[in-house]
Amino acid sequence: MVGQKLRALKTGLTATVIIALSATAAAGADDNSTNQKERLPGDVIPSAYGLYFDPNPGRKSFSGAETIDIQVLKTTRKIVLNSTDITVTDAEYKSSGATKSQKLSIHDESKFQEVILESKELIEPGQYSIVLQFQGKLNDKLKGFFREKVTDSEGRNGWLCATQMEPTDARRMFPCFDEPAYKATFSISTSLNADESAVSNSPVLKEVVDNEKRRKVVTFEKTPKMSTYLVALVIGHIVPSEPIMAAGVPIRVWCAPGKEKMTAYSRQFAAKVLDYYTKYFNIPYCAKKLDLVAIPDFPNGAMENLGACTFREDLLLVDEKTISVEAKQQVALNVAHEMAHLWFGDLVTMQWWDDIWLNEAFAEWMSTKAVDLLEPSWQYRNQFTLEREQSMLSDSLRATQPIHAEIKDADQIDQVFDEITYEKGAAVLYMLEGFLGPDTFRDGIRNYLSAHELANATPENLWSALSSTSGKNVSELMHSWVYLKGFPEVIVDSSKPETTVSQKRFVFLNEDSDSSSAWQIPLQVRSLEENNINSAHKIVFSKTTGNLGTSKKAPYLVNARGEGYFRVVYSPKDLKEMMAHLSKMTVLERASLLSDQFYLALAGQIPVKQYLDLTAFYKDEADPNVTSVMCDQFNEMDLMIDANARLPFAAFVRDRLAHAKKLFGWTATEDRSDLVKRERAEVLLTLGTIGQDKETIDQARKLANEYFTHEDATAVESELYEPMLKIVAYNGNRQDFAKIQALWRRCKTPERKQSTLMALAMFQEPALIEKTLKMCLSSAIEKQDAPLVMAAIMEGRAGRGLAWEFFRKHIILIAWRFPEHLMLNLVMAMNALGEQQQLDEVKAFFKKHPVPSQARGINKIIEAIEIRVAFRRHNDLAKTFSSLNLVETKH
Repeated sequence: MVGQKLRALKTGLTATVIIALSATAAAGADDNSTNQKERLPGDVIPSAYGLYFDPNPGRKSFSGAETIDIQVLKTTRKIVLNSTDITVTDAEYKSSGATKSQKLSIHDESKFQEVILESKELIEPGQYSIVLQFQGKLNDKLKGFFREKVTDSEGRNGWLCATQMEPTDARRMFPCFDEPAYKATFSISTSLNADESAVSNSPVLKEVVDNEKRRKVVTFEKTPKMSTYLVALVIGHIVPSEPIMAAGVPIRVWCAPGKEKMTAYSRQFAAKVLDYYTKYFNIPYCAKKLDLVAIPDFPNGAMENLGACTFREDLLLVDEKTISVEAKQQVALNVAHEMAHLWFGDLVTMQWWDDIWLNEAFAEWMSTKAVDLLEPSWQYRNQFTLEREQSMLSDSLRATQPIHAEIKDADQIDQVFDEITYEKGAAVLYMLEGFLGPDTFRDGIRNYLSAHELANATPENLWSALSSTSGKNVSELMHSWVYLKGFPEVIVDSSKPETTVSQKRFVFLNEDSDSSSAWQIPLQVRSLEENNINSAHKIVFSKTTGNLGTSKKAPYLVNARGEGYFRVVYSPKDLKEMMAHLSKMTVLERASLLSDQFYLALAGQIPVKQYLDLTAFYKDEADPNVTSVMCDQFNEMDLMIDANARLPFAAFVRDRLAHAKKLFGWTATEDRSDLVKRERAEVLLTLGTIGQDKETIDQARKLANEYFTHEDATAVESELYEPMLKIVAYNGNRQDFAKIQALWRRCKTPERKQSTLMALAMFQEPALIEKTLKMCLSSAIEKQDAPLVMAAIMEGRAGRGLAWEFFRKHIILIAWRFPEHLMLNLVMAMNALGEQQQLDEVKAFFKKHPVPSQARGINKIIEAIEIRVAFRRHNDLAKTFSSLNLVETKH
């Protein structure tokens, strides 16, 4: 992932926003947002499911049969199951050991996503079996049990059927107890064409072929106990790679025929990850096999189904001849993330969705550790810590929510799959690990997992395990970080004989009522007079104001190692002294100091010029991670630059990145690390766009012209392909547009085709922007790509106004045409708007189209725009940049 920016702010806003935007759009869309306001009663619990499916993708339907072994805990006549778009045609039950069944009447409560099965007689506590027959919809919405059209290597069309259950879509495939606490085993079988293959959570137990009907039935072994959201079934013309063994488990990658050569990297990397996780957790993987399944169009990137993890093709399949380091990194991260869930989520599952961070934050944290260990040249541990800015940006808004976000009903669940749950949760875990020590932390995690194996757990279970191994009250230490929204800023005052610190909540706009809350802040403090990172001492600071408690000489770093999830405010005097010791700081310390100054300036707490002057000390920065942080900040600032400030701003960008340009450049050398390869693309792209560096632009155009002429896949380095095209597009005309458009249509590999398409979103001429926007609503661009292109235009300075106007004008068609799971990208892109008029329009738009269940997400969008409007109103950026006297006559 490229660096984090305010315009990339996630809102937790779901597709219900789009569906609700227009009454006409809602009428034409498949609005399946839930009206469920209650949880299941809890008086009946399942222990085992037996499931049979007979899909008919041509007719968009399937039939099913189901047996559920249940335990009735208290006398009842009603058994309530979750069910959506399912028609139960027959239902009966019998007690354990009985031979005779009794009918159940069927009451469809679709508005609550439930089906109620009612007995004429009282059902006493005990063991029973429910037997159901049902019909369902094989949908095109990429949720539950869905179908998608696929084309093979010879151009023949066919169907692929697949599943995506998280969070509450298993109920679209079979009636069930669709809450994570109701764990059970699953015995699954399915019918399919004789020439197709099927993959599920467990290995194949048997196949029975009917040659006359050219059909077969595949039966899978019983799964371990798991939640309904982990059930997986994929059916179609897919083929497996050769297995690779790791920790005694066979690992295969499944893909469309003809793509087998692209499975080697993910398969081999998965084997290394499984070995590492098995040793780290000291608990064996709980399933008999691990399949990684590539699906052409998949809603959430990847999903951790036990034994059968599913992925979008571009996040699993690798053409190692042309893939860039960044794209390869995304494959590794996704594989490691989903595999971490095999322990955090699959083996031990949160009790309810308000603690989804127990799954996602831990998977994010663990995958970062795995990638950093197994691909050391990427230095991903540093990269993740720097990229936590995405969550800190969102967490600096008044409309943010705590890591533990109360979820009362299914309507609210999608909102917690956001950067607070993932990135903030993982960053807080890293902070805790650094404070407790890695070995102590690991031992606590092992105890937590072993104590709740194949069951459910709560945060208190985790804190108890960590407290036992560390001897510290971890529950008390972590309470504020998990249950309070936002995070603190730490203000350092060294003007007195003994340095004091104070804390308050950091927010961009005016503080709200909970701003006086105090966090238990694990500070790591060291004096820069000492050139030793290990000299830092640890303090838990829990007061609003207090002494630092150290006699070492200032200036102090109070976020030594850069692991703390907080901002630090230093005096100008301390900052000046720190710059004299910049070489003594680690990469993370230098980068976090720079980030704090940028966002303090954005919040209006320090003058913008103080931040700009600080960047002068970073001009000779040699670490690509720190240079990337500067690029991110410059690109964010670009969205707030008016026309009269553009020339001095571009000169500023060129000046600050001149050394990085010389250090990285366009020319490859054999000794360059993957880290340099990845980050130089960002440096060159920044210089060739907002920096308007003539030499960079000319070189990009020269490379592009050569590529247009020969189209040799190896003629341009993988890392330079995207910046080359985007720089040409940013500075391009109609002829350039035609060339890039034609190239996009000819691209063969998934990564380059996507990069070329996204270059079309970089053109600055209004007529070309309009042309690309119109393409998004035509058949020229695939439905799954069009929202991403439109979002990229809305995130750009030149295109955001046009894209916003286009969005409002065509909202009905957009809501009807685009896949729901990708609409979030388009809604999120509204964050890039920065004019007062646009702010007023957004407020009016959502007032006219209110979506109460998504109020927090909408408020975050509005607040992000308000931040830009306020920053521009309070700062004369043209005057500020001109005062630096950096405008050159030639560049």
